[in-house]
Amino acid sequence: MRQKGKNMDSKKRKDYISWDEYFMAIAKLSAMRSKDPSTQVGACIVSNDNRILSIGYNGAPNGFNDEKFPWGREGENLDTKYPYVCHAAVSYTHLTLPTIRLV
Repeated sequence: MRQKGKNMDSKKRKDYISWDEYFMAIAKLSAMRSKDPSTQVGACIVSNDNRILSIGYNGAPNGFNDEKFPWGREGENLDTKYPYVCHAAVSYTHLTLPTIRLV
């Protein structure tokens, strides 16, 4: 609403972040949820019309107790994190790939 005697700027801000910067910031924030002591990865799955479809981070699969989880990187395979850790972007695999972009 314009007030009498006040000069209101009618142009939009020019110093806002791009869509990719916005989605990357969300991915970086999501990575902070990872309990992996050596690798923190976040993902933000976005449609072609800039709608967030999914957000995720690497970590133990649902139902695993991450307090008892083998977070090690070396040793016998089953005693390390590698056969168990879910990648940050695993939740997007059911989506049709041409309709999304991974930031």
